[in-house]
Amino acid sequence: HLEVVATWNEEAPRGAVIGGFVPYLNITANIKNQDTGQEISIRLDPHLNMSDNFHYARNTKLPGARDGLYTVIFSVNGPAPTEVGLHYDW
Repeated sequence: HLEVVATWNEEAPRGAVIGGFVPYLNITANIKNQDTGQEISIRLDPHLNMSDNFHYARNTKLPGARDGLYTVIFSVNGPAPTEVGLHYDW
C-alpha cells in the first residue's frame, strides 16, 4: 500500500484550509527494484480513511520479492486547466 497525504501549507490559495486535503492532484509512483532494475509506475487515487481522512493511495504488487529493496519516486502534478475551475466569490 502506497499512500500520500497531500495538505495545504501557509502558501495555499485564499480560502483553502491550512492542513486540509489538496484535491484534484495527479500523483504517480515509480517503483524500482534495486536488485533487478525492474520498474513499475502506478497512479494513486483519492481515498477516504476514517482515521487519516482524505489521501491518495493504491495497493500494488511490488516488482520483485516482498523483502527486497526498492526506490520509490512520487510525481505530484496539479490538475489540467480543464479539470477544475478556480474562482473567487465577489
